[in-house]
Amino acid sequence: NSVIPSGDLHPISHEADRDPHAHQVMVDFNRFHAQQLAQFMDLLAAIPEADGTTALDNTLIIWGQPMGEGATHSSRNLPFVLLGGRRTRLRMGYYHNFGNWPSGGKWRDHGGRPHTLLLTTIMHALGLDNVDHVGHPDITDKGNLDNVLLGA
Repeated sequence: NSVIPSGDLHPISHEADRDPHAHQVMVDFNRFHAQQLAQFMDLLAAIPEADGTTALDNTLIIWGQPMGEGATHSSRNLPFVLLGGRRTRLRMGYYHNFGNWPSGGKWRDHGGRPHTLLLTTIMHALGLDNVDHVGHPDITDKGNLDNVLLGA
């Protein structure tokens, strides 16, 4: 068991893919935050709403990583977990792998998709159907993952 250091994790995150100690520090760091998130969700689940649902049912939590790889600051292959949100239009309870979004060109090689398409679909799930992209329009792909992630 490593000890999570106080202060700046930035240098450690750059080494996590190569150095076993740095990797364990990042695992412990993420485990700590997962435990905190679970406690927060338990609190939300214990708050009743007037219509018989809970605060967790009416809350969508998006938990993700800021980078796919710390050493390169890559924004490819980002993991996201969507939690709660039972009252949204999202189909919850599934694992989806949208492929390896290659750095050599968008949408090629492995059929991967950029995370901005997920963010656009989340906007649609929250009722913002007029949003066609998230990010700067000159560099962000338009589109969404509605056909996979949204229910009726």
